[in-house]
Amino acid sequence: MANIIHSGSDGNCVVITDKEENQIILDCGINYELILPYIKLRSLNALLVTHVHKDHSKSLKQFQRIGINCITWEIVKDGELIELAHWKILPMKLIHNAPCFGFLIYSKVENKKFAYITDTTYIPKLGKNIDCLILDTNYSQQIVNNLVMKGVQVGIGYKNHLSLEQAKEYLENLNYKIPNFVAYHISNSGLNNVEMIEKELSSLVGRIIISKPHTEFEF
Repeated sequence: MANIIHSGSDGNCVVITDKEENQIILDCGINYELILPYIKLRSLNALLVTHVHKDHSKSLKQFQRIGINCITWEIVKDGELIELAHWKILPMKLIHNAPCFGFLIYSKVENKKFAYITDTTYIPKLGKNIDCLILDTNYSQQIVNNLVMKGVQVGIGYKNHLSLEQAKEYLENLNYKIPNFVAYHISNSGLNNVEMIEKELSSLVGRIIISKPHTEFEF
């Protein structure tokens, strides 16, 4: 089960829980107190943090202080497998304006694979049979182009993220449909919209989940 606690430029955090209640947190870019209701500290196996930006690492120090296994961009190596009691985790180097890693995660309990890829300008090779892909779908190049043509000033932050068009191209080139696709880190500045995401990607995946706060789903 996955619970998207929050996503966007003002904070990102996802909690994954297997059927035996083992948990991992993906990013902690919101207040520590807002994460606590979604976790059981005794069952929390690890916190994975992609990069230093506060919308992904805000409460990292609090988790470090209480002794949680914090696997961060500072200590992982690209392609070097991390083996935990209930999970296998493969860090993948991404391209961002700060050192950043995505994670391919395998649940030993449920025999499922999922990937968490955000804050990047390209998608690393994920292999086959991904059960769930949580993917940066920050902006639409079409929307950006339309705004620029109208003379609207658009900040350049989106250039450090993945576009809807890039996500679509990636999914089109797969030889299978990913059962669960999470459109993640959607722009808070109107550079993408839910209707466009669903229109462009619905036929390419089994199910689309939009990363709205407090979105819970099974995969």
